[in-house]
Amino acid sequence: MPNNPKRAWHSLELTQILEIVKADTKLGLTDTEVTRRLVELGPNELPKGKQKSAVAMFFGQFASPLVWILLVAAVLGLVFHEPGGFVEKYADPIIILIVVVINAFIGLFQEYRASRIFEKLKEIVRVEALVTRGGKTIRVDSVNLVPGDIILIKGGNKIPADARLVSSANLEVNEALLTGESKATKKLPGLANEKALVGDRTNMVFTGTVATRGEGLAVVVATGAGTEIGQISALTLAATEEQSPLQIRVSKLGRFLTEIFIVISFAIFVIGLAEGDPFIEMVQTTVAMAVAAIPEGLPAAISIILAVSSQKILGRKGLVRKLVAAETLGSTSVVCTDKTGTLTYGQMRVEEIITTNNAQAMLALALANEAVIEEKNGKSIVTGEATDKAKMEKFLASGGDLKKTLLEMPRLATLPFEESRKYLASFHLPTDEAGQKAAQIQIFVTGAPEQILACSTLPETEKAKIRETYENLAKRGFRLIAMASRQIEMSKYRERWTIEEMAAQINSLTYLGLAAIRDPIREDVKNTLEITRRAGVKILMVTGDHILTAKAIGLELGFQTSNEAVITGEQLDALSDKELAKRITKLEIIARVNPEHKMRVITAFQKRGAVVAMTGDGVNDAPALKAADIGVSVGSGTDVAKEASDLILLDDSFSTMTAAIQEGRTGFSNIRKATVTVMSNALTEIILITSTLITHTPFPVTAIQILWVNIAEDGLPALAMAFEPPEKGVMNAKPNSPQEPILDRQSKTLIFVVSLISDLTLVGIFFYLYKFLHWDLVKAQSFVFVATATPTLINIFAFKSLQAPLTKIKLFNNKFLLVSVAVGFALMIAAIYVPFFNRFLKTTPLGLWPAFFCFIAFPFYKLGLVELSKWWYRHNTPKSSILLANSGRNI
Repeated sequence: MPNNPKRAWHSLELTQILEIVKADTKLGLTDTEVTRRLVELGPNELPKGKQKSAVAMFFGQFASPLVWILLVAAVLGLVFHEPGGFVEKYADPIIILIVVVINAFIGLFQEYRASRIFEKLKEIVRVEALVTRGGKTIRVDSVNLVPGDIILIKGGNKIPADARLVSSANLEVNEALLTGESKATKKLPGLANEKALVGDRTNMVFTGTVATRGEGLAVVVATGAGTEIGQISALTLAATEEQSPLQIRVSKLGRFLTEIFIVISFAIFVIGLAEGDPFIEMVQTTVAMAVAAIPEGLPAAISIILAVSSQKILGRKGLVRKLVAAETLGSTSVVCTDKTGTLTYGQMRVEEIITTNNAQAMLALALANEAVIEEKNGKSIVTGEATDKAKMEKFLASGGDLKKTLLEMPRLATLPFEESRKYLASFHLPTDEAGQKAAQIQIFVTGAPEQILACSTLPETEKAKIRETYENLAKRGFRLIAMASRQIEMSKYRERWTIEEMAAQINSLTYLGLAAIRDPIREDVKNTLEITRRAGVKILMVTGDHILTAKAIGLELGFQTSNEAVITGEQLDALSDKELAKRITKLEIIARVNPEHKMRVITAFQKRGAVVAMTGDGVNDAPALKAADIGVSVGSGTDVAKEASDLILLDDSFSTMTAAIQEGRTGFSNIRKATVTVMSNALTEIILITSTLITHTPFPVTAIQILWVNIAEDGLPALAMAFEPPEKGVMNAKPNSPQEPILDRQSKTLIFVVSLISDLTLVGIFFYLYKFLHWDLVKAQSFVFVATATPTLINIFAFKSLQAPLTKIKLFNNKFLLVSVAVGFALMIAAIYVPFFNRFLKTTPLGLWPAFFCFIAFPFYKLGLVELSKWWYRHNTPKSSILLANSGRNI
């Protein structure tokens, strides 16, 4: 029994289909045959993707080379330790292990994501279905449907499986779930073109879509994974989430630090063996080097910065579901946006009424209407076909009261909408307050303008003017509905009017006006798109809508609408990957797309090095949302889209996307500042440790002192960088290139020059104090310990901007930074002058002049070097390069 999603069921003759699935439209399948097919094909539900457990995620955090180095250092420290008590023996390795575990839990929190996409997809599929089996119509759980089942479809029902229509009567189905098109599609039996896209297969109904009007009979051709939504599920499963730009950058930094550690550690062992140094000393040097080379506080600082960026985005109505997405937004160079529900509201509305008799026009909208009003929690909820809903909502918004209107004008009969007639009519008998009935019946009609005009009493000159008006509105993407009315004598009324008798009365109509209906553009979108484009971000509209509608909306929003800039999904299929790669940067609008098209577009941009954001709200967007570098859904979108996304626009506003990009850029800038902060001291510590190879002296600082500096003195200010406000002009530069490392050329120069000069000074002082003044080793190490730690607490203010001089930096606009500096100084004083910390850190109190040098003189000496380095960079780099620092190239 076939359940092939690739078979073109829409282009086969119905008799062929019935033969293939062995179905009988009158009797349906027998229970025995249903059971056999369920065993063969499985239930009508979607397969689950493999879920990664929290335990697997936790142990996955230890895959980094940096973590391996720290773990090896901890093990070596446990085995080859110094003599003494428990603290002296095991303090270093235990603290290293604690830091590793804490960072693993932070990484687990960062990665952990409740992936319920497939459960949500299953909820969409699972409904009750009316099915013919053994000649009887029964209700069954949709999970038990099989190909060959004959299902009955009625307005308001959710479609339980992919099926080919056998017959239909005024059947319309809302397929926004699959196509993104908010307007219901008319469904008719017959043949469709073999190459027709999902939205153009008018003889098919698809799982999860909703019948809004009419009824139909259909034969099931695909269930479960074989359905259109099943293919979307498969695409979502197959879509692999690539590493984010930040993860790539951190990985590169990790490899760089690992290489440094390996080279220096190898040199230590070679030199040590050549000079006959004890093995345990070389091991202790390796442990100290591991602690020095790896900035233990950096992973936590990055996570906190991302978390704070996420909170800032939340304050601007965006919910970040994955922490790294907060930074990825700053690197976004292409936004592929759906139209329906993202650029527009996703609901058909009457935007304009052109009439000379507004009261009568409003009555026509409300009464020639099949929508239903339900009262829920004191609010009127309109349900029904999209156009009817729009008409009724316009009537209610104008102050209309349907109950009161129907009391004054009871409905006698309704002539339902029929494609062949192209109008809907309602017959009413006006009644006054005393209950006296009028002598004439009032007929209200709404429908296609051309049909209403043909039945109206207007002269040809007036009709020509109206045609010109609605043709111009149609070019702007509006769907036009004409309103008309007529009065007929009560004597013409029949209690059981036939359709033909009612249709015979639709002539000599009084024309009332035009209602322009469309899915309206969101109020703030046009300005937001302009801001986003100015920020160097390319915006591409990727929609399931018809090309004319997409072009009309695109034109209003500033998209290019030339033939070179606009294509359809069918035209996209005709392009080879090479041809698409050449054309992709010129495209502005792609219409009539399916999920595969969206995936292909995203891949084409990613191959060019772009960081792609995809916005969407429907199930059809889920695979693309997952495959994109950052998936963005709207708050009113489907749960499936939300679960597949990294960012949710809670207010459905595209402006929130722009705000999130700004916060993402600020987040990356703050990560760079935090990295410069911790890496400047990491290099300092590496130089201090390697200096022992030349000076043949003990370590200027111990491993546990380095850990203290990395966590307490570097880590706290680095964490406070999370709260730095955005620098001026952050949205006037191009997006951050994903190839740009966290430490750019200026950052590396700043770290290297400042650390080298200041550390050579510090090594010289240590050598002098220990060798010539014969200071006690603990005292000399305490001196270097303080001189290593305190400069960060001063330099952090210069690092608030890596370009601007200190005189132009707002020093006190980050209260968290001020607190971290104060706490850092307090901890440093405690480390030197509190007996408990003296024993734990192997320090001793310093006198007045050594303390003055370490706490004040040396930090400001290093601050001067930082400012001198920044001055040199500003005066030896083209201004444009500074302005576009951290920028990528145009895509």
